Amino acid sequence: MDRMRKAIFVHLSDIHFTQSSGSVHDIDQGVRREVLRDVTALTRRLGAAAGVLITGDIGFSGKKTEYQQAADWLRQVCQAVGCEEQHVSVVPGNHDIDRSISGGVITKLLHERIRSLKGPAIDSALRTYFSDAQSAGALLAPLAEYNVFAQPYGCDISAEEPFWQRELRLACGTTIRLRGLCSAFVSNEADGRGNMILGTAYATVPREDGVLHLTLCHHPPEWLSDQDPIEDLLKSRVHIQLFGHKHAQRARKRGHASHAPSRR
Repeated sequence: MDRMRKAIFVHLSDIHFTQSSGSVHDIDQGVRREVLRDVTALTRRLGAAAGVLITGDIGFSGKKTEYQQAADWLRQVCQAVGCEEQHVSVVPGNHDIDRSISGGVITKLLHERIRSLKGPAIDSALRTYFSDAQSAGALLAPLAEYNVFAQPYGCDISAEEPFWQRELRLACGTTIRLRGLCSAFVSNEADGRGNMILGTAYATVPREDGVLHLTLCHHPPEWLSDQDPIEDLLKSRVHIQLFGHKHAQRARKRGHASHAPSRR
């Protein structure tokens, strides 16, 4: 990728396209129009965006029609901000799960087993289940339509690649390394604060000089069962953390991750 002088990103979350999106019953249509107006005005003032970053809940019930609507709208967003569609980055949220599938017997049993664990046992279970085709298929089945939607953007997830990663090179020599984390592998009607699962192995980013780490995840750490180790890892190694889920806009400067990128 060509080096860029600066990187401007558009961060969106919890878009929640539903079965009624685009119809006369679509209560969020006006909000989406206002978003397009806002990003168009900001682009005129700041310049084109290097990417559009979406931290989950693209749909509402994980259905195909919701993602078709979302893809059409994101195409408009990209045109408004001067960004190629291939530079859209997405991660799933709990509303990107098809609940009619997550309630299946095998999937539900796996969810209950993983949620009963603590500490390193969570990572051990994820490693075991994703190494087995049958259990991996049961965990990933509720995300099937999300994966179809995310694949053209290079953001689908699998047992072999439970998170995605991409890079952007700046003219100063710094590399921005984006990592998309999935906090919806274990998601069903029993979702609650403190019982979502991420996995410390997937949140462990390697320190590297000249690299600025940016992570996307739907659930903030306080919603995770493995909150403490995840939060410690992100605070110590990730320079920019983006989350969704809470439906509230907040930006906090929480110090600097160690081994900040060098300027060459």
